[in-house]
Amino acid sequence: IVFVGSMDYGPNSGAVTRFVGRVMPLLLARRPSLHFSIVGRNPAPEILALASPNITVTGDVPDVRPYLAKASLMVVPLLIGGGTRLKIVEAMGMDCPVVSSTIGAEGLGLTHDQELLLADDSEPFAEAILALLDDPERADMLANKARKFVEANLTWKRLAQNLVGVWRKVSQA
Repeated sequence: IVFVGSMDYGPNSGAVTRFVGRVMPLLLARRPSLHFSIVGRNPAPEILALASPNITVTGDVPDVRPYLAKASLMVVPLLIGGGTRLKIVEAMGMDCPVVSSTIGAEGLGLTHDQELLLADDSEPFAEAILALLDDPERADMLANKARKFVEANLTWKRLAQNLVGVWRKVSQA
């Protein structure tokens, strides 16, 4: 599994630290060979210290796509933060299934069990991950629906059209 995000952003580093401390033990109890990659620039010493046989901390990489391509799924365990959630859009555009907290997927218009799985507590988060790992057909179905959602709603062209529509409404008001 993989997490992608700038590790010098507090909500990302906090999410990863909590995930490793609370969710990874639940996952490893059922899947001892599970591997978690933390992909993102500027990891603080406490993030680097998370590295283990089951956890890789990459630091800055020139391209996140190879990590998303080889991952069974991406996790977004954010509990605070804002932004555009591009990490989810990137993963979904590459047919990589996503398990996220509600806050992690906020604002994208995604639906639980349609384009991704949502969970906010450690045990449900672990169960959602295991559910997709145990059922590759379900994971593929979610990934396919998510990619179609991104193509229909979150391309640069589509977002620009939406922005032009907002500008037109504002100018008419």
